[in-house]
Amino acid sequence: MSYDYLLKDGDIVVTPEGDLTLATTKLELARQSVLINLTTILTEWFLDQTEGIDWIGILSRRNNKTEVDLAIKGAIKKSTYVTRITYYETDFNKTTNKYSVSFKALIETGEVLTVNNLEI
Repeated sequence: MSYDYLLKDGDIVVTPEGDLTLATTKLELARQSVLINLTTILTEWFLDQTEGIDWIGILSRRNNKTEVDLAIKGAIKKSTYVTRITYYETDFNKTTNKYSVSFKALIETGEVLTVNNLEI
């Protein structure tokens, strides 16, 4: 079992006493892995510029929904502890130019990871 700092809204969670909080369950770790994989832009992370999704390239080329969904599903599937996607739905809001994804994924423990309306 691995541990990682618990993230909330992209920031490390710190207790009122100043202690760092750890993500200790596979469900928490899977959620964090998926969210990091989906929101990291290719070349953004200086330690490994091959990590992330080429969102700028994908969305600027006016790719069809199938190509965008392939990138999203690939990021979900490669996430820590995820075994398969059981539900998947996306929506593109032309007014706000936001792509949102909702999905459920089965993780190694048999638990279901649920993410609703994540805007990309």
